[in-house]
Parts: sequence; C-alpha cells; structure tokens
Amino acid sequence: MKLTIGLPNGSMQQATLALLAQIGIEIYPQGRSGLIDIEGLNLFSQAILMRPQDLALALLQKQIDCAICGLDWVIETELQQNIPIGSAIKRLKELPYSRAIKKSARIIVFGRPDSPPLQNPAIAISTEYTHLTKQAYPQATLSFSHGSTEIKVALGQYDYGVALTETGSSLRDNNLQIVDELLITPTLLIARESIPELMAFGDLLLGALEADRHQILKLNIDQKHKNQVINLLPALRAPTVSTLSDNAFAIETVVPKTHLAQLLIQLRTLGATDMVVQNLNAVVL
Repeated sequence: MKLTIGLPNGSMQQATLALLAQIGIEIYPQGRSGLIDIEGLNLFSQAILMRPQDLALALLQKQIDCAICGLDWVIETELQQNIPIGSAIKRLKELPYSRAIKKSARIIVFGRPDSPPLQNPAIAISTEYTHLTKQAYPQATLSFSHGSTEIKVALGQYDYGVALTETGSSLRDNNLQIVDELLITPTLLIARESIPELMAFGDLLLGALEADRHQILKLNIDQKHKNQVINLLPALRAPTVSTLSDNAFAIETVVPKTHLAQLLIQLRTLGATDMVVQNLNAVVL
C-alpha cells in the first residue's frame, strides 16, 4: 500500500515535521515544489505540502489519501461543499497540538469594548471562516478576511472578527475581547477511509505527543524500601522490577514530567541511588 499524505505548510509546518521526525519519519522539501520525498515509513509514497485551508478539499477531490489538518478547515470545507458533517471526511485521530502549543486552538469571536451587541442585525464581521460564521450569525454582514483580522476590528472597520487563537496575545495587544467561541479545533489525522494502517499511524503520532509529557525514570533501591518506592511511583502500566546481584532492585518506569522533581526528592530520601532520567520519543499503549 502506497498512500499520499497531505501536510500543512505555513505556521503549522515546522511543528508537524518535528512531530513526524520524532517517530523516525523524515520529510525532505525540494525547493518551492509542493511534492516532497518522505522516508521512514513505507505506508506513504510521497507527501504534499499545502495550505491548511486546502487539505480537506484535496482529500475530497482524491488528490491525497490522508492529511494532518485542523478541525476548523475540515468543518469549513464540509459546510462549503454542502456535505453532511463527518460523512466523507473520516476523523481518524485527534492530535492535541497546534503551531505554538501542545493543545487545541480555538475559533473565537472578538470585538472592541464599544462594539454593538452581537444580536444586532446590522453588525459587520470580518472572518477567516465565512461558512462557520454564517452558521452561527446568519443575520450578520460577513466579509472574508485574508488575515490581520484583529487590526481591522481594532480600527473600527468591522464590529467583530472571527479567527483562530492559541494564546490570545494579539487580542490583548489590540485591546480586544473574546465574546464567543465557535469551535475548539484540534489538529486531526483525516482520511477518506478508516484503514488499520492509518489508525496505527495515528496512534504513533499520539504516542509522540504523549512522550513529550513523560520521561523514563530508572533507579536502584534496597530490599527494605522496595515496596515503599513501588507504591510511590506512578506508571502507565506497572514499574519494571529486576533483581540485582547484591539482592537490591533496579526499577524502571514512565513518569509525568510535572511530577518528576518532587518524585526524585522523595525517592532520594528513601535511599534510591543511580537515578537516571531519559527522554522518550513515543508512548504507545
């Protein structure tokens, strides 16, 4: 089986290529060509870099077999093509990352402190998502925005804007406030068909994202404190315990990074020695 995968260019490109590299898949862009070589997984014959806005439509038109794409552009494309939500584009896996952070972005409605009420039938909205916005505010006058939506609203050119946000810093910088949320938009692995190989590929991507939140912890402990240490350790399944030649024990487990510092202190006070912390590439359960 040889498939073509569509990947987002622009602001999502670096984060996506880094995620693939984490599980051993290397992408080699060739100049300005959208067609690129892909190595490390025989499932794919090639990859195509495209604007995130175009990936879902390319999938529907059978130009690609699967894609990594935001839910926002999947739904916007389905509304634009007037097809039932979720009928033709299969959402195989939800991948909690965006261009700058390891969680889903949001499609929000924002305005100035003096913007008229949203219920006002005469409001004007500048939006990057015309179909999503029309569904939520059918009475509004919409204008498609190619970007810099915050500036247009801040200058009073429009009453409200609709755009994607991750941190909200641009809104704060322009003295704008969020007044509604249209969609939480995770990154998705999408395809026309839900085949086992693509589902397994999605599990690998999820495993790479999960690995960023965990580390491997190895330590040695004497017999007297073994049970105390095991009861203290978090684990995705159960710690691996091996007997050493001096009848002490070597213990290995996977722990959340957020617990690591406190855990190391507790283990040290119990007499743990030879503690080693290692990064992970993927955690696939």
